[in-house]
Amino acid sequence: MTSSCLSQILITNFAAISKNCQTEHFNSINKPQNYGKSDYLGVNFWGIAKLEPPQLNRRGLYGIKLDLILSIENSMEKPPTKRLSRQDWIRDGLQFLQERGVAGIKIVALAESLGVTSGSFYWHFKGLSSLLDSLLEYWETELTDAIIVEARAFSGPPAQRILGLMLQVIENDAAALDHAIMVWARNDPAAQAAFERTLQKRFKFSHWMFKQAGFSDRQAVIRGRLMVTYLMGESSTNLKSNAKWKGVVREEFDVLMNPIR
Repeated sequence: MTSSCLSQILITNFAAISKNCQTEHFNSINKPQNYGKSDYLGVNFWGIAKLEPPQLNRRGLYGIKLDLILSIENSMEKPPTKRLSRQDWIRDGLQFLQERGVAGIKIVALAESLGVTSGSFYWHFKGLSSLLDSLLEYWETELTDAIIVEARAFSGPPAQRILGLMLQVIENDAAALDHAIMVWARNDPAAQAAFERTLQKRFKFSHWMFKQAGFSDRQAVIRGRLMVTYLMGESSTNLKSNAKWKGVVREEFDVLMNPIR
């Protein structure tokens, strides 16, 4: 049943009850009134223990506001409240970080972007600093640790592991936030610690990959650092807009894998 149908039924029933009560009250105005259980509008429906003689006024029958019906209708037609998860706020926070920098991350602006009130933010975070910590954690764990775990589990040729990681980072924009994090780290100790720790993880793993590919320890260190810094830098050149971007990555991979002449 639609809300408009419900409200029409309620209004019709109120009007009928009001008319009957007016007539009954007029006919019995000089008689003593005795309202017992049989006079209840459905026993206990309104939770009323005893009914007084009907008094019709601007508030409606028995003091019940008729505009209550309209509020019922309005509430039934309102769209459901938008519910956001913690990940929704983190996702938009990362987008703001990439586009505006850390200084551009504001709770009110995020709420407007998500189409909710800023009060809903505090269901998931104690404050802005809590969100910023979560952004750093996501960048380190999801955009570095998870990629390392996946690449280490690769069972194919070591050189193919290196190429696969390079293609994955570019294709999934895994390094897209690196520049914003680096700028943030210049003025924030927590961001600086996360940036340096994550960078060392990347260098250490890339060193291991090139060692697995047969290079000497020193050569593995150098080539690994070149690969990491190349991927971080390429993320800001919009390489994927080039239809042949995978070919570019393969050529750069070839350079990294060529022996010294």
